[in-house]
Amino acid sequence: AFFLGHSSLQEEVETTYEREDRRATSVLKEDGELVRAHYQGSAQTKKTEWPKLPNFASSGTDSNGEPTCTTNAAMCCWTKDRQAADNNGNCNRNTYSKNCVDKDPGDNTNLCFVDMERGAAATGNSGEGLVAFPDDDEGAIHCHGLAWANDVNDASARYKGNNLFFVSMYDHMYKRGYVENVPGAPMCGCVEQMPTVTRSDCTEIDATERFRIVYDESTNLIEGNITLVDINFNACQGINNRNNDLWHYMGRLFYEGKIENTQWG
Repeated sequence: AFFLGHSSLQEEVETTYEREDRRATSVLKEDGELVRAHYQGSAQTKKTEWPKLPNFASSGTDSNGEPTCTTNAAMCCWTKDRQAADNNGNCNRNTYSKNCVDKDPGDNTNLCFVDMERGAAATGNSGEGLVAFPDDDEGAIHCHGLAWANDVNDASARYKGNNLFFVSMYDHMYKRGYVENVPGAPMCGCVEQMPTVTRSDCTEIDATERFRIVYDESTNLIEGNITLVDINFNACQGINNRNNDLWHYMGRLFYEGKIENTQWG
């Protein structure tokens, strides 16, 4: 439900109306504590699994036979800001219960249209056709994505689950309070299942790994294992000096021979 935009973390907003002593409930930093703990621990030191959900599996499979996005790119788009005092969006701390129920994220793109059939496998919607948003009629929307190489041994592919966690749960939900989906589409999913937008921010991972190699003379076998993983999350470096931009980062992956031109589009 989280990646569709419908869990309690998306739908609840901090309020002081639920307790007689007026202490706040539905405080995101408290309800999302496990997100912070995972980020400061395993998300930077171990592989986070890619979600086995319809919105993260299209018609293609990787070289290990695992379902993946045909484009080798995923994106999240948010329509609501539920957290104040973080310098992102317009949720107002002084009037949480009144003026933070339906507030906007920082606007970084324009929503062109929603193809109702694209995300049907994830959302369960049976509608057909396009919902268009001319002249910026959609209001504020914020999109952020990631992409990875076709080679499953490339760090961008092996740790794409870590990157998705960082983008969706930690950097945008936990730190900024960005939640909820564009109606008719998943909140996060393969790019080919998401709404069509003019651009998207982008995060890439930089992984440092240390290996231990042992040679056994008696069996003439070599064994190896990873002894250290250190993952950093940074703004994507794209072609033409266009950074923090998903399309230009995918262009870099293409020119480096890591994805096909049909995936870049």
